[in-house]
Amino acid sequence: MTIKQVLKNNNVFSNAVIIAGRSGIDHEISSVMVLEATDIENWGRSGELLLTSFYALQALDAESSRAFFIKLREIGISGLVLKTGRLISDIPSYLISYCNEFEIPLISLPKDVRYETIITSILEPIIDENVVLLNRHYEVHKELTKLALQDFSMEQILNHCQKVTGLITSLIDDTGKIYVGCVEKGRAYSIVTSSAAPTGGYQNFQYRQLVLTAPLEDSSITRLAVEIPSRSTIHYLLLLHNNPDALNPSDYMALESMVSFLQMDLLKKAAVEQALFQKYNNLANDLLNGRLATQEAVDQALFHLKINAEPFYQVVMIQFPLLQDPLTEQVPVVSRIFQNIREQFKSSGYRYAYLQINNRITLICNIRSTHTGLLASSWIKELLRTVLEPFRLSDTPCQVMLSGISDSSHIHDLNHQVLDTQIIMNLFGQEQYVASYENLGFYKLFLDHRNLKAIPGLISPRNMRLKKEAPELWETLECFVSSNQSFLKTAETMFLHPKTIKYRMNKIQELLSLDLNDPNQVFRIMLDARLFKLMEQFKTEDES
Repeated sequence: MTIKQVLKNNNVFSNAVIIAGRSGIDHEISSVMVLEATDIENWGRSGELLLTSFYALQALDAESSRAFFIKLREIGISGLVLKTGRLISDIPSYLISYCNEFEIPLISLPKDVRYETIITSILEPIIDENVVLLNRHYEVHKELTKLALQDFSMEQILNHCQKVTGLITSLIDDTGKIYVGCVEKGRAYSIVTSSAAPTGGYQNFQYRQLVLTAPLEDSSITRLAVEIPSRSTIHYLLLLHNNPDALNPSDYMALESMVSFLQMDLLKKAAVEQALFQKYNNLANDLLNGRLATQEAVDQALFHLKINAEPFYQVVMIQFPLLQDPLTEQVPVVSRIFQNIREQFKSSGYRYAYLQINNRITLICNIRSTHTGLLASSWIKELLRTVLEPFRLSDTPCQVMLSGISDSSHIHDLNHQVLDTQIIMNLFGQEQYVASYENLGFYKLFLDHRNLKAIPGLISPRNMRLKKEAPELWETLECFVSSNQSFLKTAETMFLHPKTIKYRMNKIQELLSLDLNDPNQVFRIMLDARLFKLMEQFKTEDES
């Protein structure tokens, strides 16, 4: 109820006169208080209408009165009702000036109007309005409680809420994707801007003003949304399709009840999903690491994971190498990216189980034949582009390793293949790639530790001696060849002066009788560099 409504509809104010502060007559009134002292900061509340006979104000001079009115404005006092004719007949000009300046309506009433009458006449409709709100809140709460006792889908819940409240809503995530909704099913919005919306009484959740666009549409729309607090990595919002300007306090109370109910429902679903995630994650982990002792145990795990319809399997590992800290703020984003990757695999017809740990997901894909594996790197690259773009992470390094194809008894071997593929690719400094075990070529020979002893015999003795006796010269030679024999690029890579690189290369050519125009000699250097890295990598593994 506003001051304007009180002046218009309340008979007690039939002889009232607005002296000043007319610009504030739309202020809401939530309570009434008699002004007996000026320590308003100790007891004043936003929305209060103050009644006074000027007794508490008569001790204030013009400067003190200004400080008092500043406090009134900061607290959010609705207005002042002044009974004239008892202590004061002529209202001081500074009082009128301050009421106008701070937009606090100053209303005069005759001295014979009793405080009790004023208070009762204002509070009665406020109390009646609150009773109506409480009754509405009770009815909505009762209907939602009925829903909680039954296993309804989210779509059924929103449709039932619409019937009860008249509010048309959709459940979306913070990228604009609609999960369920009363209208516009299947719509996928893009959130252009998201800003905090002002809140008032009966609004305890966070409200946001969203500007949305839909695919193949040029125009944008503005909607009000309410954040649904959750511990999930997906941040949900309740999107309101009603016009916010047409909502009254009763509607907001109903909306708050809906959000509270949906929060509990989502928390319940998240708890169930987390339990299933942990169960299936552990099963996939056992399969990938060969922890199941018998083929019967393997078959049972595949049955529970629902990936036993086809005879063959392929393992795919996807990792974001720069997001390795489990406490980083990016981890929830990575979890959502992995969820979208799984959805893309599912929509493409692949059956799979998965193991997800921090910044890495490993998928066990169940495939029909040895010719239907995931060997098309272009398909995976397009999938990653589609998934990463909404999160503005298109340039984030991502590694994808593909195993070969085999039957269920060799799933743990397929897992070793993707791990070995990653080792090989990391050895040669590639942060972003799609690599297949089938394309590793001769490197496969050295992934078998039984063949490691053969590596030293394959390396040129001259190169072996140079690396052992002058490692800085070998490092310079390797970098020079990898940099297309560019002195400048080599110097930049090694943080040295180009003259230093030239001096070292002259010395190397003397020591090795090296002809860098001979492609066979250049190839031998590149090959030996890789063999050295393989040897060092597996030597380190053996020592650890």
